[in-house]
Formats: sequence, C-alpha cells, structure tokens
Amino acid sequence: MKKILAAVLLCIIFLVGCTKTTDSESLKKEIVPIEGFTNTEYNPETDNQYFWNGYGQATSVNDGYYLHDFLFLYYADKDKMDFQPVCSNPVCDHQNVDCDAYIDSAMYLQYYGGYLYYVLADEGKYLSVLYRKKLDGSVVEKVGELLESQVIPTITIHRGYAYFSTEEYGESVTFYRMKLEKSSKKEELFVYDKGVYPEIYNLQGYGDGVFFETGYYQDTKFNNPTYNIYYYDTNEAAVKLVKEDVGGVYTAAEGNLYYFKDGGIYKYDTSSSEESLFYAIDEMVYLSYDGRYLYLNNMYSIDLEQTPADEHKLYVVDLQGKYIDTIELTEYECLYGDSDYLFQCMEEGYQFLDKKQIGTGKHEWIYKYMEYDNVMQFN
Repeated sequence: MKKILAAVLLCIIFLVGCTKTTDSESLKKEIVPIEGFTNTEYNPETDNQYFWNGYGQATSVNDGYYLHDFLFLYYADKDKMDFQPVCSNPVCDHQNVDCDAYIDSAMYLQYYGGYLYYVLADEGKYLSVLYRKKLDGSVVEKVGELLESQVIPTITIHRGYAYFSTEEYGESVTFYRMKLEKSSKKEELFVYDKGVYPEIYNLQGYGDGVFFETGYYQDTKFNNPTYNIYYYDTNEAAVKLVKEDVGGVYTAAEGNLYYFKDGGIYKYDTSSSEESLFYAIDEMVYLSYDGRYLYLNNMYSIDLEQTPADEHKLYVVDLQGKYIDTIELTEYECLYGDSDYLFQCMEEGYQFLDKKQIGTGKHEWIYKYMEYDNVMQFN
C-alpha cells in the first residue's frame, strides 16, 4: 500500500488551464470576523470531516469507518473493528473487479448524507470524475466531471457541495464547487494569480463556508514562499482574506486557526484578528484536530530532511496548549481519525489505536491485514 500511495503522491501534477482574472477582480479583500461564521457547530451528516488527512483513504459514519487501499473498500463497526469488504452480494468471493467492494484507484473517499463519495481518474481522457455509492457498496452513480487533469485535484465535501481546486504550476489557479447532484456542472468561485506558481490547497469546510490556503513564490526557483488563508463565505458568495503570512499548514478548531511558523504553533483568533504563540516546538509539523486534541505530526520536518525518518512522532496537545502525549509512528501515512481511533496505513493493511489510551502511557496498536487484496484475480 505504501508503494501505491507514494506513486500517487509523486503524480500530483495538473495539466489544466484556466481563465485568468486579476487578483483585485476575483478577491474581496476583507478580514473575516467571527460573526461571519453564522453556524460553526460541527454536523457529522453535512460537514467536511476535517479530522482525516491525506488523499481520502478513510471516512467516518456514526457507528463505524469506511476505508480503502486503492483496490477494495472495507467497513468496520466501532465495537468490533473487524474490517470486511463492502459488498452487497452474499455469494461474492471478492476476488475480481465485479465485486461491489472493488474501488480501483479511488481517492478522496468521503461520507455525506447517506452516500460514499470518491473520485476516479479516467486516464484515457485525463479526466477526474466524482462518483457516489450506497453504504452497502451497491448502486454507483456518476455525480459529475471535475477537471481535465492527469490525476485528481484537491477536493473536499461540505454542506451539499464538492469544493475543489487545480494545483498546477502556471500563472493562475482556480477554486470551484459542484452540487452533489447527478450530472452537476462545476461553478468557478475564485481565480488566484498572485506571485509565481500560485496554488490553492488544504481545503477545510467550516461553518457556512470553506477555508482554503494559497501559496506562491517570488521567482521560478521556488524562493521565499508566501502562504495565506482565505474563506469562501456561502452566505455572501464571496471569497474573503482571513490571514496573511501563515506557515504553510493549518487547521481550524473551535472558531480559530492554528498553524506552524517561526518555531512554534501559532493561534489566530478570528474574532479579534490577533495572532499569538500557542505552543513552542522546534520541529516543523502538520496539524489536525479531532474535536478534543490537536495532533502535531513531525512528518513535515522529515519530508524536509530536518528530522531522521526513524524518529516519526505525533505530539498531542489540548486547546489550552497543554502537552498530553507523544505517539511513535512507524509508517509514513498517519490518518488522524475522529475522537475514537487513530490509524496508520501499513504495507498490506492498517493498524489502529484506541484514543482512550492517549495520555495513559501505553499505546497498543492493533493490525488488520487486508486479505482480499492479495488473492484478487483481475479477469
């Protein structure tokens, strides 16, 4: 699985062009006040599951988890955590592409309103397409075509829409959305054209809108990157500038933003527009929030070769900035999970950790081998 994932990560290069407008024409320049978030309470049936990271290998429902490894889709209820193929055929042997559980090289698996949504690339046409299927694996529907691209764009699902963006190294980059209805068409929301090689990424649904991050460089040698955070306000149908000069990664938590820069995690209070050092840490870290804790993953530092690969760790702190725990990670890809379980992608399966163990001094990972991937015959 790690080899497949690594190959996917190396292939995130987009070939799409977009209609260019100037920055002043496409951006409403104003700081978002906390009053602008008219509804910030998290709704698991309608809202982006911000606590999963990466390329959508897992998603949550009330009583369990769906996950895949670029071949089969599995489900486990939280009581047993016994992963089984998601197939509605009682006599299926789960060994060929006709099995309901076969999901090919799907990415961005997400749950919304009783369906599982995911994206597949039509390699012959260089086209990424949004699909959905029922929770039992049956009845696959094509929702709509996203972009003509070599692989799949950054995408998140939030309150009735799929939000997505191109991420090519060109003169501009575009932010879109599409209704979660069959035969939907994409709607252009924002064109970003600042600096050199502008990008839009790290989409995170929150309240009645979606945060997203932009980045650009000062020259074609990738010098002096600048990162800013914006918010698409659905009530006003406007893109608003939230915070300039953040550290390149962020997460939203309880109405505020947290991000790494300058030797620590900083907190940006969206109601007062004040920035303050929240938690001092030397290593560069990715962030996630599960409704209780912030998770600081030093894979950022490992990716930049500032920390040895065998020192992969996940630091856990609460929203008061109190250190809670350090969890050793053996695998490259960590799926932070919801408030109940933490996951890691293994070579041939997954391992998970009950989050009740956090802060107790013990971390007992349970490994699940995905057996059907290794007996499948492609007919």
